[in-house]
Amino acid sequence: MSKWVILITFIFTILTHIHEPIRRQLIEDFDIDEYRIWCFVRYSSSVQKYNSFITLFHFLAPFSINIISALCIIITLAYRRSAVEHSETLRGHLKNQIQQHAHVLYSPCILILLSLPRLIISFANKCMRSAHQPWLHLIGYFLSFIPSMLLFIVFVMPSKTYRREFKAWTKQISQKLCTTR
Repeated sequence: MSKWVILITFIFTILTHIHEPIRRQLIEDFDIDEYRIWCFVRYSSSVQKYNSFITLFHFLAPFSINIISALCIIITLAYRRSAVEHSETLRGHLKNQIQQHAHVLYSPCILILLSLPRLIISFANKCMRSAHQPWLHLIGYFLSFIPSMLLFIVFVMPSKTYRREFKAWTKQISQKLCTTR
């Protein structure tokens, strides 16, 4: 089932962004000092609305799914614990589960905060002269890659279980490397 979900998600993402390479165009910028080629996308108003919706959807849907899934898991665990252990109230079990699984709630929030520059830049699609603040767009572009680079730190390091598994895996790999020499 998960293989199908991954395949469908991959195809859906490609299909929702297929308009971008079709509408993309290169513009030559003959500046006095330098020569640059900029890549711009120009849309009609209907395609612009579609693109804005798709951008927001691709930004908010994963965050919503992660938060809702995490809350469902935490609430389900609290209900099951309260059914088995009657010494504590449901609210107490819920509080314990939130403390125990807080990393599951923090991770999507951190990722959405780190993705905000990419979202802002995608909505601020103004043309600019090459000499007029090119660093702002370049810095924003590189900032948008930070969430991808921080997945390990955001998801693996806060979790005790994942961290323990990672340490065991690295120890196993290092032992294999040492024995092969």
